[in-house]
Amino acid sequence: MKDGNIGIRETNFHVVRIKFVLEQKDESILLHIKNIFGVGNVNKTGDIGVFRYNLGSFKSNSVTVNYFLAYPLKGKKNKNMLSLSGNLFEICY
Repeated sequence: MKDGNIGIRETNFHVVRIKFVLEQKDESILLHIKNIFGVGNVNKTGDIGVFRYNLGSFKSNSVTVNYFLAYPLKGKKNKNMLSLSGNLFEICY
């Protein structure tokens, strides 16, 4: 089970994919996070008892970037978020 990740990836044909993923065993935590952001989906994974919160569009990911800029993560995760937010801004504008 992954804890969570945020990433930008350029695929073939210069298509850019931005993805925000959290995995937890407690579905209610992910549903609460979904309610805070107001976007995304919570689904069961292939692993027994593991749920995944997914965001995969520019619009929904801009919501999470703005949230984490207002409420910064700690340590290495914050550096990754700042890098992501800069890349997202560059791609969108």
